[in-house]
Amino acid sequence: VDLRFLRALRLIRIFKLTRHSSAMTVLLDVLREEARSFGAALSILMVILILAASGIYLVEHDDQPEDFGSIPSAMWWAVATLTTVGYGDVTPVTAAGKLFGALVTIVGTNRTLEVRGFFGDGGTNPNGPPFGLRFQAAIQRGCQDDYAGGGLTSNCPSSSNFRVARFIDIAPDNYFYDPVLWMADESITQGVGPKEFGPSLQVTRSQFAAFVHRFAGEPEPVEPNGFEDVPEGTWYEAPISWMRENGITTGTSPTTFSPSAPVTRGQLATFLYRLAGEPAVEPSEQFEDVPADQFYTDAVAWMVEFNITNGTSPTTFSPTDAVTRGQTATFIYRLAGIPEAFAEGTEFPAKMRVG
Repeated sequence: VDLRFLRALRLIRIFKLTRHSSAMTVLLDVLREEARSFGAALSILMVILILAASGIYLVEHDDQPEDFGSIPSAMWWAVATLTTVGYGDVTPVTAAGKLFGALVTIVGTNRTLEVRGFFGDGGTNPNGPPFGLRFQAAIQRGCQDDYAGGGLTSNCPSSSNFRVARFIDIAPDNYFYDPVLWMADESITQGVGPKEFGPSLQVTRSQFAAFVHRFAGEPEPVEPNGFEDVPEGTWYEAPISWMRENGITTGTSPTTFSPSAPVTRGQLATFLYRLAGEPAVEPSEQFEDVPADQFYTDAVAWMVEFNITNGTSPTTFSPTDAVTRGQTATFIYRLAGIPEAFAEGTEFPAKMRVG
């Protein structure tokens, strides 16, 4: 037996190089995560191929016995027509065959788009087809890592990002898209599940404490927080202790922080304002629902001055409304890009986007 073919198996070792390529690593991750989806798509494609081959055989085999003499021999036509618009080497000649071929071409075009992930919801719906979007995301991540020192170039696709593959509930046309990607890249958030960020979910006070603490670089607090409703050893103990130690929060009472309560927009403005060192601001009369004597008045005026907020309408800020995760990401992202919003002498958070 000639065993020289075994030498060809040495080529398999080239796949070890994938560990050094972020793009290949992400592609392999996508394949593993979507294995069942790909299997289902291939099964559906095989059924459609068999139906197409059988149909063209029935209507064409009498007129073209050499090309459509059996269902297996008609399979090439089915593959070429479903995946493209045919190659022209084998074409139907009967009226029924032409009509059937047109229908197969239309169906094939839609199925191709669906498997690529651009059909219907574009792959952003958890119940939709994410295949193409996730592959494009993996390719773009490779472009970001491998070209021009990490920046995008003309060699890269123009729309996606690896984090879309991670969070399937955000899309490029969402106002919070870039903020969420930035928060994920900076490990400020891990999402609410393996593939979801939950942009419309409310943010609790403990979750917001964790976001801001990570934004600051997770510094270790020196003193305990003193809140009776923040048990020792919980995941939010250190963030809340750090916030109180640095004057960012005083709690909902002298002895409570209310970690499970939702953060209101007025509270968020105040937290970020204190994080920035409470710089002097000019009063703002833009929002009719922000009176001059509230704890959040100066904080909202500060956010307006530095374009951190546009309000919920041109004349309202909705200070008592619960803030969402998408809004929170956007506010922190904007602040991270505006060093001049911080009071002079205030230490910048560790994860500022600009120095």
